[in-house]
Amino acid sequence: MSETTRQHTSYDEGKQELKLLSDKMTDIEKRIEALRSFPPPSSSKENGTSAKISTSSTPRPLSVKFTINNGKTVTGQYLYVVGDNAKLGDGKETQGFRLAPTSYPTWSGETTIDLFDGHPLKFKYYKMFEGKPETVVNDPECSFTVTPGSNSSFSHEATWKSA
Repeated sequence: MSETTRQHTSYDEGKQELKLLSDKMTDIEKRIEALRSFPPPSSSKENGTSAKISTSSTPRPLSVKFTINNGKTVTGQYLYVVGDNAKLGDGKETQGFRLAPTSYPTWSGETTIDLFDGHPLKFKYYKMFEGKPETVVNDPECSFTVTPGSNSSFSHEATWKSA
């Protein structure tokens, strides 16, 4: 086979491969568009909480109450919630939301957070002593997804399990 023929064959093979990739991209784009227009499911189960899935471009306020039972502590030790939201410290344990011993050893706290419809709020409970995070009550982290148009409040209750 001559050098010119080999180059021409290689060029044709490259052209065919490019056409296949282009067709795949077109197929992927069509699937994405179909998913965008597909109605969301009426509900899903996520950590025992029913939630509709959707999206919103504007966050809305959600009243949230966190409660932890059996949260035994020593003097100077407190229970906190940290999560992927500014009010919950944006994942930084030293900036989490501090709970109060409402009926010791039960700790709770309420706050209002801004959350997008259909996006999960992920969070964990932990103990902090003298500004240093210690142990985490639940791993993997908890999660809640806002139901579009219906939820204006959410409560989560957990029990501290000693190691």
